[in-house]
Amino acid sequence: MGVTADQIVGFVAGLFMGLYAAVYNGIASLYNRFAVFAEFFANVFNHPVYSAKKLFVDFVNTTLDSVKKVAEAIDWVFGSDLAGHITSLQNQMQDWLGEMPEGYKVIQRMEEKSIIDEAKKGYDAGSNFMKGISEKMGSLGKGLLGGMDMSGFGGAPNIEKVGEVGKIKDTVDISSEDLKMMRELAEMKSIQNFVTLTPQVSFGDTHVRQDGRSVDEIIANIGDQMTELIASGARGVYT
Repeated sequence: MGVTADQIVGFVAGLFMGLYAAVYNGIASLYNRFAVFAEFFANVFNHPVYSAKKLFVDFVNTTLDSVKKVAEAIDWVFGSDLAGHITSLQNQMQDWLGEMPEGYKVIQRMEEKSIIDEAKKGYDAGSNFMKGISEKMGSLGKGLLGGMDMSGFGGAPNIEKVGEVGKIKDTVDISSEDLKMMRELAEMKSIQNFVTLTPQVSFGDTHVRQDGRSVDEIIANIGDQMTELIASGARGVYT
């Protein structure tokens, strides 16, 4: 059927026109058969010989017209000329019939339509109609967008910045007060994580005896013990 709207509409319109032509041809064929008899009875008393010959030629031509349509299809496939031979036979029969006598009453026949030609006309009409509607809708849409005020959409002229993903286009400004506050917070965090060791040194019941050591040696000994205790306590906290 097609992939675009105008092709689909054109196909549907062509289908209906082809159906119309087929129905029309059926009615025309039936009417023409009655017209042959009516014409014969209208002239048989005034022109009996010619009327009888014409009645025969009309019926044969009706049959040959149907056969010629099939022959045209065969000629299109095989490249033959069967339809030409049928047309030649019809011309010979027309010559045999001779000229129409004066005063002969003729009843007008209905001319049959070509189904293929009518389908093509329907397709073209439907396709052009749909294309016209599409063009008008497109022009209407452009007119509406062209007259629309975009200033009320919150900086719409800068909308192209949306596509700049992962890029910082503007300057980042951090004041000195912000830096000071960040530094103080970092110091507070560091203080909370720091553990102050307060060494507690207990000498118990200590007696200073005179054992040959001087007071300076005793104080130095106490200092060494305090240093060892402090180092031992620090290892216990940070291990």
